[in-house]
Amino acid sequence: VRLLAEEQLAMIDIETGARADALDRLATLAVDAEATEALRRRVAQVIVALGEDVPEIPGAPGQAGVGQ
Repeated sequence: VRLLAEEQLAMIDIETGARADALDRLATLAVDAEATEALRRRVAQVIVALGEDVPEIPGAPGQAGVGQ
């Protein structure tokens, strides 16, 4: 539940113009050990949509296709 709440807070940050705060939240979610692959994909897509690079996820297989 915590991770989904953080994802929603990031969306609120985007909506209210707090882009940097949203990117910080999203980057943290992208590397969180408890994040599911589905959450990581969603987070990566939002990061890419905001024009940023997706952070490297330690121990994750290649990120080919992320954001496409």
